[in-house]
Order: sequence, then structure tokens, then C-alpha cells
Amino acid sequence: SWEMHYATRSQRAAAFIRALQALATGSSLRLHFDDENSGRPLDLAAIILGAPAGSHFYCCGPGAMIAAFQAAAAKVPPE
Repeated sequence: SWEMHYATRSQRAAAFIRALQALATGSSLRLHFDDENSGRPLDLAAIILGAPAGSHFYCCGPGAMIAAFQAAAAKVPPE
């Protein structure tokens, strides 16, 4: 099983939405648009800390997102 959290500033700025939706099964694709969430970025810490034990993570994005991801993932045991 897999889950993808796709975050952009707006739907208009989102690339590949239709292709991602075609790949997604059930609720495996979660979309987050900052402008539809009062400008709040995706809560990476909540996602990482709420994931089942043994989950694997991958993150790509701008520097600020990578830094937030690294800070949140630092609290998870590497195994």
C-alpha cells in the first residue's frame, strides 16, 4: 500500500494532477493546496508521526519543504 501527499501553492500550479489521480487507488492520493488552507503549508510532521511503523518516506520539493521534512523525520527511528 502507498499514500502520496501532493502539495502545491494552488491547484493552478499543480503539475500532473490528472496523471496522479489516474494512478491513485482509493484515498492513496492526498492533495493539499496552500491557498485553500489559509496559506498553511502541508503538515509534514503530522503525516510522518501518524504513519504506521515501518513506513518509508520520500520527499521532494523546494528547500523549505525539504528542511521541514528532515526536521520531522529526525524524530522517527531510522529503521
